[in-house]
Amino acid sequence: MAIEKTTFEQITITVAASALTATVHNPGGAGEKYNYAIITTNGDPIRYRKDGVAPTASVGHRAASGSTIVLEDESEVQNFKVIRDTDASSNPTLDISYERRNKV
Repeated sequence: MAIEKTTFEQITITVAASALTATVHNPGGAGEKYNYAIITTNGDPIRYRKDGVAPTASVGHRAASGSTIVLEDESEVQNFKVIRDTDASSNPTLDISYERRNKV
């Protein structure tokens, strides 16, 4: 498996559910989408889903600070949604490394 393209971003998570930044994970249109991402959580806990449905502050997979989330295909990268957890007292951040992998 060869890595064709990589990029990085850091995003802040708030009380409103959000997706990954479209211009970063889809930089060149239909043929250029990233199909792999490694996400590290920083600060307070988050809730996330990989099915395109927005999580709530109390529903979705919970990830504490320092957790690593791996998105292993284009669909998961496109459908990832995240929100700040109910127990969070401040806005956490996510460090995200995206890759476009050639599945040869």
